[in-house]
This record gives sequence, C-alpha cells and structure tokens, in this order.
Amino acid sequence: MRYSRMQNQVKNSGKSEGKSGIFFFLAVLAIAAVIYFVGAAKVGKFLTDKVFAPVFSFFSGEEKEEEQNSEISSTVQSVLVQGETFNLNLQAMNIYALQAGAYSDENNATVYADSLKAKGGAGYIYFDGEIYRVFIAAYATKEDAENVMQRLESEQGIQTKLYEMTYNEKNVSVTADEQTKQELEEIMEDVVGYTEQLINLALEYDKGNIDVTVASEQLQNLMKQADEKETKITELQQAGITNGYITALQVYFQQVEQTLQNMKDAPSQTEMSAFIKYAYMSCAFAQNELAGAFDM
Repeated sequence: MRYSRMQNQVKNSGKSEGKSGIFFFLAVLAIAAVIYFVGAAKVGKFLTDKVFAPVFSFFSGEEKEEEQNSEISSTVQSVLVQGETFNLNLQAMNIYALQAGAYSDENNATVYADSLKAKGGAGYIYFDGEIYRVFIAAYATKEDAENVMQRLESEQGIQTKLYEMTYNEKNVSVTADEQTKQELEEIMEDVVGYTEQLINLALEYDKGNIDVTVASEQLQNLMKQADEKETKITELQQAGITNGYITALQVYFQQVEQTLQNMKDAPSQTEMSAFIKYAYMSCAFAQNELAGAFDM
C-alpha cells in the first residue's frame, strides 16, 4: 500500500514538474515577446536584435529564408564571373573628313551647313567645345579625301581643311561564357561596319549605281540592325554585364538609330546624297567617342 502510494506521488510529482516546465517556458516566451516588441523603441533594442530576434527567427523560419537568399545571391555571383577572360577589341578607325567651315556662332554654322546640304554635302556640325566645325564629306583613305579636296576648290571654289579621326585598336578585358563572348564580338564588328557601309553607300549613290529607293532600303536595314544590337545589349546588361564599355556601346547604337530615323519618307536625289553623308559623319564621331570609353 505504501509503495503504491509512493508510486502515485512520484507520478503526480512528475506531471506537476512537467506542467511547471511548460508554463515556465511559455512564460519566458511571453516575456521575450514583450521585450522583443517594446525593445525596438526603447533601451531593450540590443537584447531585441542580438538575443530575442534570433530566437523568434529560428521558430518562424526567417533564418532559413535569409540563408536561402544568401545562397541565391552567391549563385548569381558565381554565374556572373564564370567563363573565360578575353580581350574585346574595337577595331582601329581611320576617317578623313573635309571641314568646310568653322564658326564661333552656332547660328552662322547652321546657315552654312544648310547651304552645303542643298548641294548634296553632309552639312554636319561638330562642336568641339570652342568652335562649331562644319563638314561637307568624309572618306576612308587620306588619298581620296585629298583628291576631293582639290576638286572642290577647282570646280566649285570651296576651300576645305583635312580633319582626321583616327585611333589605334582598343581593347577591354571581359570575363564571360562562350555564348556571351560571341555576342559581344558580333556587336563590336558592327560598330566599325556602320561608318564603312555608309561611306561606300554614299560613293555608290553619287556614282549613280543605285537610286533613291535602293538607298532608302539599305538605310532602313541598317537602322533595324542598330535597333537589334541595342536590344541585345539591354539583354546582356540584364544578365549582369554592366561595365562602362557596354553602356558606351548602348549609347553608340542609340545614336546610330536616331540618326537614321531622321531620313525623310520621300527624299529627293540631292537630299538623299546629303543625308547619307550626314549619317556617316554622325556615326564616325559617335564611334570616335566610343573609343574614348575603351581608354577608361
């Protein structure tokens, strides 16, 4: 009998202690909750941030979520840096432009530029920070530029000055996977291609080998290509390629596209000749500015 009573006392004592333990744990959690919410605005902030917040994070699963986010961030970083390191090359440029005038006043430069356009010249204005330079045409070789310079003076009485836009090959170190490398290299090939294609188009047009319709179609195709390259650059930026050179490339193709968009719907023969020259001058100066970004 006594042994049985002792067993019951032990059992009841165990239950009592178990209940007391649960109540004690709940009481601690309740006190912690009060300190957690009050501490953020009062002197208990240290305990809230350093002691109780981690406890609640553990029970709520916030700690695991933070760990997962950290793992995702690490994965993204590893994806961005994977691949091989290579040199992205910007081909050398040699453009020889004919400057027909230079003015300190922009209005005077504009008036003269318009008179050149009326004759089929580029009428392109470039402000170098001090003067407004007005250009009539440009060529891929110095010899061609000098020959036209002499003809302009002898046949039309227009005196011009040789203005060279040249730079050696530029390159920038890039780390990317094989597919991204190929896409970037294709983009760089088109950079030089615009100025060259437009100069050749101007020569063929002035020789009478192509008419206004064919020239318009080719200009439309070049504009479409520039838009596609700009879209591709945006995709590369979204994928994590955000260096300064990629931004400079985006600006370049935007300028090419905007220039070609200014073509009239039905230009006359003279207007088309002037527009093509203006377009390649614009592309040449944009390319020259792009080369400066590769020096940074």
